[in-house]
Parts: sequence; structure tokens; C-alpha cells
Amino acid sequence: SGNITNISVIEITTDTSLPRINYEGFSYQDALGSEQIVNGDFSNGSANWVLSTGWSVVDSKLYSDNTQTSFNSARQLNVTEIGKTYKLKFDLNLVSGAVQIKGSGLYGNYNSSNNGEVTLLFTADSTQFRFTNFPNNTLGTIDNVSVKEYLGQEVVPDSGCGHWLWEPQSTNLIEYSEDLSTYSTTDVTVSATTEKSPINSVTPFLITEIATTDQHYIGGNSISLSGNNTISCFVKNVSLGRYFKVWGFGLGSANEAVIFDTNTETIYEPPTSNVYVGGSAKLEDYGNGWFRCSITINTTTTNSLAIGLINTVTGFGNNTYLGDITKSVLITGIQVEQQSYATSYIPTSGSTVTRNQDVCTNGGSLA
Repeated sequence: SGNITNISVIEITTDTSLPRINYEGFSYQDALGSEQIVNGDFSNGSANWVLSTGWSVVDSKLYSDNTQTSFNSARQLNVTEIGKTYKLKFDLNLVSGAVQIKGSGLYGNYNSSNNGEVTLLFTADSTQFRFTNFPNNTLGTIDNVSVKEYLGQEVVPDSGCGHWLWEPQSTNLIEYSEDLSTYSTTDVTVSATTEKSPINSVTPFLITEIATTDQHYIGGNSISLSGNNTISCFVKNVSLGRYFKVWGFGLGSANEAVIFDTNTETIYEPPTSNVYVGGSAKLEDYGNGWFRCSITINTTTTNSLAIGLINTVTGFGNNTYLGDITKSVLITGIQVEQQSYATSYIPTSGSTVTRNQDVCTNGGSLA
């Protein structure tokens, strides 16, 4: 009996406005759950362990003799949950033979060359955990057994000194950063998709070559630029669209283009350049085949953006070739800004959009 109000569900993505922290300089360690093994140091004898023939506890260690005539196990029940990943640690001291780590199937196999502390990550296929010896073969001891759920990696406390990443004010000069149906085209088709975008819920567009001998690209409206300007976009190769080119017209030379190879994550910078800021091109991995490509130019002319497919890495200049209707890429999140680097993505839908500068108050005090 009661009521509920103020319900909020917010998707957390790379596009969400959250504080950005530089985590460089930190070291990481395994994040583990609670201990699942009881009496793993055998200080309480064989309590909580089910020991088959050939296994016993001697001097507070699990001992396997080599007189058993069949595969036998030392096990605990209700240790693991099927499908979860666990980290196993134990001390091994074998004189001869080998020991297997098992649930229902085999997790690992160790012999005397592995003596010392053994660690193993395994995905449980059973609720029981067991050591299995070999007939007339396994002689030695096991001690300090630990099984904990593996939860991934975590920062080691006090291992580094992180700092906030503040961004300057910036404006996306492209009026349609996601609706590519508004762009002019040269021998490509532009079609909407149901693919998932790496930046927000708006679906990307598919750019596909037409089978004509020409260049193959989409273009944007002319933009008056000055100083350093960075062009960026998100791209994914979906069908042979391995090579991808970003450039601007009105720069004095088509060689200002930068070519990206999304298969090998390689950047091919122009052989000659009037305004391209050499070494500024970046190819950032956003997961699931998506990359953010960016280049920086320095110009005072009116330019129009051009983004398109390319035939080979030698495709600087005009690069006219016969298009392939099976070659296509996904594109979204186009941005042009008067910065010497690409800042975080600013979506637009009909006009330019400015993101305010990040501001930190009392950054040097506990307040």
C-alpha cells in the first residue's frame, strides 16, 4: 500500500554528459567475490571435503597417494554457479603424475612443472568443484585452495593520480550531423538503416557506391573556415568498404584528403598538403566495428565537406574508379569545429549547435 513518483530511467552511453576522468597512471587488479571454498587450508582436517580413495589430509594439506587404481576426486559441493566465471588459486607440490581441476568437465590439468602457486580462471559447468588424480600416478599435496567469483578488473586503490578532463566551448558547424539524406551525393546512394549507432539512439545511414566511373562520396554545404578546423565522423565498414576518405573542397588541392583503413586501423596521410595539419589524423575505436575518424586543416577559405569511399590507399587526388554496388559503409555523427582536435560529439538537426565550456569551481580545495 503506497505510491511511487519521480521515476527516471536514463541510458548511460558515451554521449551522456558525465564527468570525464583521465585514468592513465592507474594499475588494475582482479575484482573478486567472496570465498566459496570452506576449509581451503585444511586446518580443520577433511571437514567440508568429500574424499574418494587415494585422497587424505596429512599435515594440514590435501594429499594424493599413487596407489589408487582409478580416477578419484577430492571435492566440495555447492561451490559454484553454472555459467559464472571464477578465479581459482591453490598451492601445488607434486612429486609425480598430474592433477585435474574439474566441475562436470575439465577446467585445467597440472603436473610437477606447475609446482607453486597455481591460478586459473574457469567458467563453471557444475555446482561442485573437484580435484581429480590419475590411477597409480598422482603423488603430492595441495594446499590453500581458494575459489572466488571473477567480476572483472578494478583500479588498485591509491595506485595513480587521476585528473578531470575539461573541454573548451565548441560549435559543430555542420547543420545536420546525423540526417545524411540532406547531403549532396556523387555516385553513391544514401539509405536509412536500423543499425545501432555508437553515440546515441539515432540510427546511422548506409552509403553505397553506384556502378559508374567517378568519385564516390557525400558532401555538405559550404562552410566559411579560418584557422585550425577539425572534421570528424563515425564510420563502420559493413560490406567491403575498407578504405574511407575525409577531405574538404576549396582547399587548393584534393591531396588534402586523409585515407583510413578500418580493417587494419591504419591512417594514410596525403603525400603533399597545403593546409592539412600533418600528423593530426586520428582513428579511435568505439567498439563493435565503429571508428571515429578525424583530420585537422588550417585554412581561411570557404569549404565544403566531403566524406566517401575510396578504391585503394593510393587514392589521393581525384581517385576516379568504377564503383562497386556491394561496397558500403555506415556513417553518422559528422562534425566540423574550429579546434585543433576533435572534442566530444555535438549532435545537430537543422542548425549549428554550441556546447558550453566545462567549468570547475573550487578545483583546488576539498569543497
